[in-house]
Amino acid sequence: MKCDPTLILSHDARPPHPVGALAVGLGARRKEPAALPSPSAQDRARAALPVRQESATAALFYFLKILMCNELSLRRFFFTIPYSSRFHYIQQHQDTLITQITIMQPLFLSASPRPGGNSDAAIRLFCQGYEETSGETATPLFLRNEKILPCVACNACSAAAQAGSLFLPAASDDSGALPSFGCPCTRKDDSASLLYRLMTAQPLCLVSPIYFYHLPAQLKALIDRTQPFWMLELANDKRLAALPPRLCHLILIAARHRGEQLFTGSLLTLRQAFKPLNLTLAEPLLLRGLDTATDLLANESAVNAVLDYGRNAALTRNI
Repeated sequence: MKCDPTLILSHDARPPHPVGALAVGLGARRKEPAALPSPSAQDRARAALPVRQESATAALFYFLKILMCNELSLRRFFFTIPYSSRFHYIQQHQDTLITQITIMQPLFLSASPRPGGNSDAAIRLFCQGYEETSGETATPLFLRNEKILPCVACNACSAAAQAGSLFLPAASDDSGALPSFGCPCTRKDDSASLLYRLMTAQPLCLVSPIYFYHLPAQLKALIDRTQPFWMLELANDKRLAALPPRLCHLILIAARHRGEQLFTGSLLTLRQAFKPLNLTLAEPLLLRGLDTATDLLANESAVNAVLDYGRNAALTRNI
């Protein structure tokens, strides 16, 4: 389905938050754009069909899906369809909408809780190498500046997935609205935007220190909060299957010089967490013996290794 650029939802009609999105999507009395094309005869015929009980949930989900579309004109299609036929219209076009997820937002993430340490130095060096090769700006994000609550195993995402009402994260509109992603905790922290960025990251670089043979607490909390992706995977949901294969460039930094299994637990966890997102770990860069905050920058071979890793990532960013 090719989007018609003339059918653009005006800024004033964008919902301020998910509840507003539901109101817009289900025909609430909200001011509509001035010029609206007439619905087709087929759409008018569907108006006579009964609206199923779950239509509100489904309509809201696909409205949020449209917010992720490359063609923003799809946003306004709710306004062209009679109230009682919207759910049926959405069902008819859902497969086409699924293929229009926006991918291509880079994410360069440092997961260290320590400011100015080896992980921060590594992510900056990676970005420097990436910029040299790609000519694109690479801006690091520091996970310690984000509020991430731990998963409390409430099973809300599981219940939502089974009911077919689990939201995928949607790009924030101008009001900053994001869906709850089937998880109550997303209304209390910054996880929704991070989950969306993980889902739409290309390329993705993750730098993390090793704490007791594993990942630091905040990164592990974010990984645990990716459980809704697995709920969609187990439900054989088409939405994640539409994501293109991508690489995660990974740098792990340990203070220890020795330890045969030093990185094993972290690599296994990340592989499994990213699997539903069609993210595969690239060959990781594993650095040992870097403890104090300045150890990496004082090690010329480590600096060059990280720079080269960033350069190579730029060469493979579309793979």
